[in-house]
Amino acid sequence: MLGDMVRAGRRRISVSQQELAERAGLSVRSIGNIENGRIATPRASTVRLLADALELAGPVREAFFAAAVGRRSGQPRVDRSYGTTA
Repeated sequence: MLGDMVRAGRRRISVSQQELAERAGLSVRSIGNIENGRIATPRASTVRLLADALELAGPVREAFFAAAVGRRSGQPRVDRSYGTTA
């Protein structure tokens, strides 16, 4: 979900992964890993950098942060490596 949002945001502002990485101060590898779902829950600081680089504001920015968390408050976090709640 977050990866799809990053890719869509990047396309919306017509930048490559390289250009987004430069704008956000992240590596191209990190951008690719997020877009491909290999990093499902990046650090809060990374999410902030991406939201700024993607020029997100208002409800779209809030939805982006919610997608980064991957759950709604009050719901247990699922440890996907073991299929149990954490």
